[in-house]
Amino acid sequence: MPTDTLVIPMKLEVVAGPPVPAPAVHRDRETIIGRGEGCDIRLADDTLSVSRRHASLEHRGSRWMVTDRESRHGTYLNGSKLSPQVPTALVENDLLTVGPWTFRINLGQSRAMHTMSFDDSSVTSQRVERLAADQTSRLAQHRLDLLINCAADITAATDEAELASVVLKCALDGSGFQRGALIRQFSGEVEVQILGHESRDGTDASVFQFSRSLLREATTGQMARLASLAAPSSGSSVYELGITAAICAPIMLNAAPVAYLYLDTRGKRATVAGDATAFVQIITRLSGLALLNIKRLELKQREEALHGELEAARVAQQFILPPDAGQAHALRYAKRVKPGRFVAGDLFDFLDLGPNKVAAFLGDVCGEGVGAAMLMAATQSHLHAALVHHGDPAQAVTIVNRYVAPRCSAGKFVSLWLGVFDLERGVVEFVDAGHGHWLLKPFDGPARAIPSEGGLLLGVDGSGVYEVERFSIRPGDRIILYSDGVIEQSSPDDDRFGQDRLREVIDRSTGPDDDVRLVFEALEKFAGRAEFADDTTVASIEWMK
Repeated sequence: MPTDTLVIPMKLEVVAGPPVPAPAVHRDRETIIGRGEGCDIRLADDTLSVSRRHASLEHRGSRWMVTDRESRHGTYLNGSKLSPQVPTALVENDLLTVGPWTFRINLGQSRAMHTMSFDDSSVTSQRVERLAADQTSRLAQHRLDLLINCAADITAATDEAELASVVLKCALDGSGFQRGALIRQFSGEVEVQILGHESRDGTDASVFQFSRSLLREATTGQMARLASLAAPSSGSSVYELGITAAICAPIMLNAAPVAYLYLDTRGKRATVAGDATAFVQIITRLSGLALLNIKRLELKQREEALHGELEAARVAQQFILPPDAGQAHALRYAKRVKPGRFVAGDLFDFLDLGPNKVAAFLGDVCGEGVGAAMLMAATQSHLHAALVHHGDPAQAVTIVNRYVAPRCSAGKFVSLWLGVFDLERGVVEFVDAGHGHWLLKPFDGPARAIPSEGGLLLGVDGSGVYEVERFSIRPGDRIILYSDGVIEQSSPDDDRFGQDRLREVIDRSTGPDDDVRLVFEALEKFAGRAEFADDTTVASIEWMK
């Protein structure tokens, strides 16, 4: 399949795990994550919880996808284990866990409010301390009823926004703090993403300022608070902002802090409950469980939506394709289209143009899902009509390109090979529009490629004009057309099937049906599985003796 030219950039931010170099995600090819030397993102893990080739990231159409590569200990997305070899769409702020590492997905699409934390690390009169679990275990009896009600509301939240609203209300009601925000660290420790905020003292919580020292301590997975607020001799601090108490509690998803509950209060009269830390600790633990459930539900909905879209695309694709075998005059064909996990939109047709003339074409739409299937259907139907009306391959392709180009969204195009078999003259007149995936198998020799000038992919330039090329054909010869899913099929060791292996298969075959069957058997054996990432199409056309 041609590479999509417009790719949403993606960055991986390390949320938890040992320090690693900034992970680089490739835009134009699959990014392999694992501990093996050849991996694009290499995670050296002495415990062997990371497999040699653990998972992969790949851009398809308008989506980034993650796939577990049958890792031993699994790949987790937002706390849920992914099914092996099943691609899953990624969205902004997803958490991807591989072994001891957790990465946040950054697509630059966040719509939440952002602000900057302030650096108060130089203020020596102010002390930040971590609070271990045993320091937060005491809770006043009179707040248990409030906590029970809060627990019910938190676990009933259906999305992050609702969870943020409920958590902030509960935290402020039970702790005595006046202001609160649910935040996420963004791009390191300097920038902060505000998921929700609330104020009880009349101040504007949307202009919240966050202590970088508190955040830094909370990233360890333990609650942190400002324990001393004596006036500093110099420098910016929370003291100058009138803050008399502040606390930052991490919300954990598995072992990674994914958000923080940040509370503070201003003024000398403000009183914070003595057991506020214990109350807040319980609230954040409940929030972590609720967030895990929300993420599982979102992942399930995402998978169902993707599955529905791909099924619709497969139905559209199968509806318009001709039967798996057929004949016109002295030409017969066999073909097979195996939909991939992404459903790219391969097209094929075989049609009678009159006495001793038959047209056949095979193409590949860049993209996946319903959009690719619709472009495939439009291209195939217009090509069919243009061939029936004009009979000339170059004219037909030129006409269809003019139709397709203005309707192709950016980065979408179609590769195509189209040939008209003139059996009376023993000639095939063809147009290769950026496809290149075809072989001639003479009845008395090995399969070989035919040199071709070729032309532009359909959809790139609507003003393009295509030219006919020709080669001779004899009874007993076969033309094998295929999509790039054949030669680009990968093995478990990330080798490619390639054209040499394809020729070897074709050379030991005896006819069109054999060509198709043997190629797919070889592909499945080479890949070590029956499912392929891309649509994979093979068509063999023979001039019968």
